[in-house]
Amino acid sequence: MNFKDRLSLHLSKFIVLQISILLALQNKILSILCSLFWSQLQKSPSTICIHRVGQIGDMVCAIPALYMLHKKWPQCRLVLLTSAGKGRSSPMVDLIRGLSWINHIEIYETLSIKNPNEIIALISRLRDYKIDLWIALPQDLTNFLVELRNMLFAKLARSRHGFGFRVNTIKYFRRHQLKHFKFKREVDVLIEMLAPLEIKKEGQEYGIELGPMVENVSLKPLWKKLKKVMVIAPGANRSTNRWPMDRFASIANKWAEDGGAILIIGGPQDSHLGEEIRKVINAELCINLCGKVSILESVGILRDATLLVTNDSGPMHLASMVKTPLVAIFSARDFPIKWTPSHDGSKFLRVETLCSPCFRENCNQNNLCLTEIGVEDVWTEIRKIANIQR
Repeated sequence: MNFKDRLSLHLSKFIVLQISILLALQNKILSILCSLFWSQLQKSPSTICIHRVGQIGDMVCAIPALYMLHKKWPQCRLVLLTSAGKGRSSPMVDLIRGLSWINHIEIYETLSIKNPNEIIALISRLRDYKIDLWIALPQDLTNFLVELRNMLFAKLARSRHGFGFRVNTIKYFRRHQLKHFKFKREVDVLIEMLAPLEIKKEGQEYGIELGPMVENVSLKPLWKKLKKVMVIAPGANRSTNRWPMDRFASIANKWAEDGGAILIIGGPQDSHLGEEIRKVINAELCINLCGKVSILESVGILRDATLLVTNDSGPMHLASMVKTPLVAIFSARDFPIKWTPSHDGSKFLRVETLCSPCFRENCNQNNLCLTEIGVEDVWTEIRKIANIQR
């Protein structure tokens, strides 16, 4: 190793040490403030408020942690405080309302919460619940000031105890953390956060009661005839998470040649992606359902499908809930492992590049990390799951 390499190595170790010290210091301050604001929980709470924000994947990953809270205190009232982001409505609301063990949902929009009247109204509603325990389940890229603000908000809501405020990463030093930090799946991280409450991981349960959801969709006359169904979810919130449409079409063609049907799901914003795929494939039965089915109906479709081929997106997490076999195609914009599925029959492909993780909304490298994943790479994983010989 030459002098330049040794210098680079020592500099990297020094930066990682500083990151570790900074994270420890921030979390120590949050812990001290938490102990000043609240005493330790001494008895079973009557009402718990869980604060978790995000889109479909963020919320689905939190459900096992919420369900474990319910299992520990089955008589406790659970209140979920959530937001989907700036000016967005969360499609998860219908699914969460179908969980009988979550008693109340309070939803706020990031834009409206800046209005003092909206803040006062939300605090007033939360005070009415008489919250015994406030549990924060923070996003991985949260920061010290956000967690401090959330802690003060929980205090203003008159919660009797508070827990979970912490910082896990520092976005500015993301590449150093990628090289030297070990990351875990988000669903496991959130469950492990509950360890101080004497809650231990016992599998990965979602507590979902699924009826015949697919009976509500326009596919009802066809569904019983569909014996071999591939669901494709071509959309994603960011362009940096979308595998090329022509490659999804190639996969669909291969599946159709093997005698299978194709259903394409996603939100209304994905409808044009579904049409791009549907128009260029040679399949006897290919239906674009983007924007035409609810999230509950999508879960029912995924539950009964043979497998799902998807980007790193909401449908991937919905399929994980119902243990549907899947092949997920990941970009390298985020930390590895964190959002990957883990159930039996789940496969994922991810290619590390020099520019990852970038956390970009739009790539300036032509989505290099995604285009490195070829059709045959994905088809090889599908063959393993679906027992296709050729």
